[in-house]
Amino acid sequence: MKWSHPQSGFRLEIRLGVAVIILVLTVLNVASYYALYRIGHSLEGDIRDNLAESCLTVSGLVRHHGLYNIPAGEINNISDRYYLSGLTVIPLIYERVMTLQSERALDSAFFDFDSTLVAADLRDILFSRPVYRQPESEEKYQVYFPMEYMGAKYLVAAAADSGMLTAIKKSMRVLVWSSLLVALVIAAVLVRLLRNVLRPFQKLTEKVRQSGHYQYRGDDEIAGLINSYEKVIGDLREKEKKLTELNELITRKADRLEVYNNHILRSIETGIITLDIQGHLASINQAAAGFLHVDGVAALGQGGRGLFEKYPPLWEIVRECLQTGRRPRNREIQVKDGGRRCVWSISISVLFDSQEAPLGVAVIINDQTEYARLKEELENSRRLAILGEMSGGLAHQLRNAVMAIIGFARLIIRKLESPHPARENAEALIREALQSEQLVTRFLDYARPLHMSPGSLEAGSLLQDVVNSVKSRYPHIDIGLEYDGARSEGIFIGDELLLKQALGNILDNACQAYDGRAGRVEVAARNEAGHIKFMIRDRGKGIAPEIRDRIFTPFFSGNPSGSGLGLSLAEKIVGIHGGKVSFESEPGRGTEFLISIPIATGVNAVIS
Repeated sequence: MKWSHPQSGFRLEIRLGVAVIILVLTVLNVASYYALYRIGHSLEGDIRDNLAESCLTVSGLVRHHGLYNIPAGEINNISDRYYLSGLTVIPLIYERVMTLQSERALDSAFFDFDSTLVAADLRDILFSRPVYRQPESEEKYQVYFPMEYMGAKYLVAAAADSGMLTAIKKSMRVLVWSSLLVALVIAAVLVRLLRNVLRPFQKLTEKVRQSGHYQYRGDDEIAGLINSYEKVIGDLREKEKKLTELNELITRKADRLEVYNNHILRSIETGIITLDIQGHLASINQAAAGFLHVDGVAALGQGGRGLFEKYPPLWEIVRECLQTGRRPRNREIQVKDGGRRCVWSISISVLFDSQEAPLGVAVIINDQTEYARLKEELENSRRLAILGEMSGGLAHQLRNAVMAIIGFARLIIRKLESPHPARENAEALIREALQSEQLVTRFLDYARPLHMSPGSLEAGSLLQDVVNSVKSRYPHIDIGLEYDGARSEGIFIGDELLLKQALGNILDNACQAYDGRAGRVEVAARNEAGHIKFMIRDRGKGIAPEIRDRIFTPFFSGNPSGSGLGLSLAEKIVGIHGGKVSFESEPGRGTEFLISIPIATGVNAVIS
């Protein structure tokens, strides 16, 4: 069946009506423009005639009296008689004629009359033709009237106000532009009318036909469209029922998803905090509550200043973001958590709603303490590697110099008698040189790669050898050895020389803790949980809290006469055996070092 358009006559009537309106407006605009044109043309002719007559009157005065003998006041009388705003006579001397011919800049005689005048505007004067002009920026009409008297040429310049003529010309231009604008507006209205009134109905009918619900019977297309929509509404009600069921299903899934998200936020180790735009706590997960040591439920709604009062660096970052919108990424801060120095990585993001309006901020906290420690150790290793490269050559030169000093000192001793004063100085020189050589040896021991010679060792015997070696250097120190385990329980794998050096360095530090006074150092070894543990305890001055984190740093020593390499070398030796060194110290009451080495450890032949 062919689809007809009953409403085509209605569309035709609308188009014809708009066309008639456009035609009427066009006729009215053309008539108005023509009327203004005729009025302006007539007014311009009157102004020209008035100016030409005034110029002829002035020419008569010049011919009758001469230019410089015109009676006073005659020029002003002519200006008043013809309602002129300006009137002057300019002699056209040779130089001015040449200026007009070459179109060079005019002199002051012309500029005094009209500052906008250029030579090209007066070109027709050279052909004895008057020039009429109306400057666009001024409401006046000018005439430049050439004349000749007794072989001399003159130019009579006159100007009259032309406000009415200027207004008419502006009105004509406005009328033209307004006519074009009205035509465009009417065309736009026609397009809009056809689009908003007729096309929607046509498109609606086409969409219903395409959907297969069209119920058109006979010539009443509107009735067919209504029947079609009744059927569509019935189908929509059935679908609405299904959508309601689906919405309930989605709501249940969303609730389960929210619970699942809460489980995720509670389980991850990253702290996540959200604050509203006023800086009050909106949500906090379990990890963040642990970092801040707050009750997550009780803290909801609390202000940020109170929430982060124990961590001022964190509050400063959050406050800056709330005030300026600046979002820091992975900014590290150092905080104290129960006396422990921690490093946190802070990232902040601004939260927006669907209209891109800010809702608040999300603060993400990651504990980077272990990473910072590893980074510091890596940097320390890098510096030590560079130091090791320099140590070989430097130590070789120092040793040569020290051995030369010792050799010359001993030669001096052999040549001097026993009570000679210089002999004592030479012996003191030898002692100092030997101490310097020992310092160079310790430096090399720390800097160069350690060559391992692992073997089976017995803890008690190893510790006894270390005690006997150190006791001879500190006769005023009572070193007590405690070892109750059976010999078979103290067997472990390790390098005997290196371990003696490590234990000896720690025991040497314990003896030096008494600053030359008499004292007691307790030494013990035991088998515990698959490890051989050596204990060295003194009752000396202890280690100050501010230097405890640095005692294993190379070349750092709490003793002014120390080298700063003993403990760092001991930690290095124990580390390559798979063990670790720890300590506890109390100022004024002493220090206890604990060295733990696995019984069955894998070691490399050479470890740097």
